[in-house]
This record gives sequence, structure tokens and C-alpha cells, in this order.
Amino acid sequence: MNKFALFTSFFFCALFVCRLFYSVTAASGLVENSWNTKASMKQARGGLGVVAVNDKIYAIGGSTARCEWPNRYTSDFVGTNECYDPKTDTWFTLEDMPTPRANFAIAAYQGKIYCIGGVIGLIDSEHNWPFQTTLRTTAVEVYDTISGIWSTKAPFMSHNAHISEDLSACVVDGKIFVINQYWLCMYDPNTDTWVDRAKLPLSFGYYSESYDPVSVVVDGKIVVISDIPDPDFRGALFYDPKTDVWSKSEICYSIPYFGGAGVTTGLYAPQKIYVLGMLKEYGENRVYDPLSDSWSDGKSMPTARSGFGVAVIDDILYAIGGCTKNQAASAKNEQYIPIGYQSTPSTSKPTETSKPTETPHLKPDDSSETFLICLTVAVLGLIVGVVVGGLVFYIKKKIHKTSFH
Repeated sequence: MNKFALFTSFFFCALFVCRLFYSVTAASGLVENSWNTKASMKQARGGLGVVAVNDKIYAIGGSTARCEWPNRYTSDFVGTNECYDPKTDTWFTLEDMPTPRANFAIAAYQGKIYCIGGVIGLIDSEHNWPFQTTLRTTAVEVYDTISGIWSTKAPFMSHNAHISEDLSACVVDGKIFVINQYWLCMYDPNTDTWVDRAKLPLSFGYYSESYDPVSVVVDGKIVVISDIPDPDFRGALFYDPKTDVWSKSEICYSIPYFGGAGVTTGLYAPQKIYVLGMLKEYGENRVYDPLSDSWSDGKSMPTARSGFGVAVIDDILYAIGGCTKNQAASAKNEQYIPIGYQSTPSTSKPTETSKPTETPHLKPDDSSETFLICLTVAVLGLIVGVVVGGLVFYIKKKIHKTSFH
């Protein structure tokens, strides 16, 4: 065997090792329309607030009590403030929210987290037996993610004295919109003031026999989804902050309740709204396409829960906390890779609904890291091939000279 043959053999061996390593690494990548279990919170809680700020997820407040009917989150309200870093899959604890509570509205704007309203306790009620009346707060407390300090803002103002225990909030153009049963209120962080906006065309909350409305923002409009008690309508409501006008979709669908929702932006996955929650004791995943005004099913949640929070980072969803089917508080953190997820960002929003495939996709950071590792393996293999080939050639030549003499 000559030097060239040895060199060629070792070079292709190095390439084979590199390819094998890449295949194993890619196999552990992110597969669209699939769930992954991530690090759990340090404290199990239901009715908590979850929001993403600067590529980190904050899980605040909630209740550690069992979620038992007819009264959810009956005691043990907490102000616990935990932060999750998806890059390291780790949690760390921050300063508690001053007012322990559950079922409050939460929103983030300019690095600050706004916690609005919520349930702080229960009292017995002769007129509402066997139910208890929930004590609700109008407190608005703001956490600065940079300084780590809490502050108090103007109390939540509602058109009605009744504050729902199923609040939902969204941020559009620097304003925070809070849905409170029939009413929509707008908060201006710059002036610390509240004003009423157009009343919802339908009602949400226990008094209307519907379940926890969820809301997201799509193209500057607020989309509200709930299991609305209307035989002719189960779908989405749309609110345009610029015109202060509501409209609704005409598509009827069975919507999960007591859950949360997240929207993909179209950057790494097609723009869709994912509504997660309970439906007949199962963890369901309903997918709404605003472009086609149509519904479909995503892969169901691994752990059926209610009262959890949802956050989205780089078009990847995280369902955190809540209560399981046996009514126990949960610390679960499950990651969902949406339909049509890709490793490279799209330059334009998709115009067609993507169908799930079995092709694994890596996030940009993972793909780059894998490429560098494989390149390193290839280079090292090449060096080893050259050295070993040269050494074998040298020894063979030495032996040949010795035998000749």
C-alpha cells in the first residue's frame, strides 16, 4: 500500500465518522408538531401568569393548592417569581410579587411585566352555596426585569365594579388591553391611566357559562378565543385597536378551556394561533389559521392540564404550570415545536397552511454548533489520517531498507 492509498483511506474514514456524528446529533433535533419535556419549575402552581421577555420566560404568582371543583385555587396564593432560560434549560428564583394572587392578567412591555387584577382569596356566601365568592384585587404591580424591582401602578379600572376572575391581556402599539368579561379596558404605561374601549360582542367568564378566554396579537389586531356558549358560534373574535371595532369569525369549532394560547410569527413557523387546554379531560391542541379562517389539530399536550401559562420564544411554545387531571398543582414545563417549524428564518410570511412532516429541524444556534463540531471532527480526522499514513509509510520504508541490507 503506498502513501496515497493510506491517505485516501484515512480521509474517507474521517468523513464517515463526521457523517455518523452529524446524523446522531441531528436525530436529537427539533421535530415539528412535537412535544419535549423541559426542566420543571421549582414550585408547582396553577393559575399563574407566564410571559416572555428578552428570550427568557417569567412564571409569576398562582396557587399551590389543589384545583378542586366548584372552587379553583381556593387558598395558598403565592407571589413566587421564577425565570426560565430556554438556552440552558434552567430556572432561577427572583423577587416575589408583592400581592400573592392567581388568575390575573399578565403582559410585558419594554422590559417590564405588568400583573393586573386576579384572585386573592375566598369567602363563604349564603346566596351562592355550595360555591364560595372569590375575593379579587384591582392591584397593578410591575416587575422591572432589568433592575429586579417591583412597583405599583394605577389600579385596574373596569367599566363594571365586577372584576372577572378570568382576565386576559395583550399589548398593541404600546398600550395594554385587558379583557374583563364583557368589557375591554386599555392601559397606557406612559401616562399610568385606564380608559374603556368598545364592549365585546359576546361575554366571557363564569357568569356567561364560558371558560377562560385566551388572547393573542396577530398583525396588530387582538384575537380572542374561548369556548363561547353560543350554539351558532365557537371561534374567534377580532378587535382592531385603531378603529375600536370588533368582528368575529364564522368558523365553529370545539375549543379547549382553562388553558392558554400562543401565536407563531411566521419567522420560523407559519403564522398560526395554538390554543392549548383541557377538553374532555385530555390535553388538546387546536390550531387556528387567521389567513384562511380555518381550524385544525396539532399534537395533543403530553400532560393534560388546566390553569397553565403559555409563552413563545422564536416561534417555539412553552406550556408551564397548571393543575393536572387529578387536580394537583403542577410544575411541568413542556415545549411544543409548531407545525412547519424550520431552522432558518423566513424572509416573508407564509401564504399557505403547512402540513406536519417527519423531517427533523434544528434551531439556528444548534445547527451552527453542530456544523462547527462536525468540521472540527473532519479536520482532526484528516490530520490523524495524514500522520498515521505518513508514519506507516515511514515504518514500511524503514523495514524494506533493513531487509534489503
